[in-house]
Amino acid sequence: MTIATISERGLLAVAILVAVLWGCWLGQRHYLSQARQNIRGAAQNIRALHRMTPRTAPALSFGRLLTSRTAVI
Repeated sequence: MTIATISERGLLAVAILVAVLWGCWLGQRHYLSQARQNIRGAAQNIRALHRMTPRTAPALSFGRLLTSRTAVI
């Protein structure tokens, strides 16, 4: 004697929800992987900037600032 049964419609709903859950989990893992790569790249850039001596650091230019409204001729 069964206490409860699940209909085909209910089984389909459960299958869809499980697929959505897996999709969210995989999407989160991809998002976190990209974030970790961005953090590693930023840390490498910071280390490279700290290793630069004043002689090898890029020179600052105090010329005219180029903005989106400045026309280049």
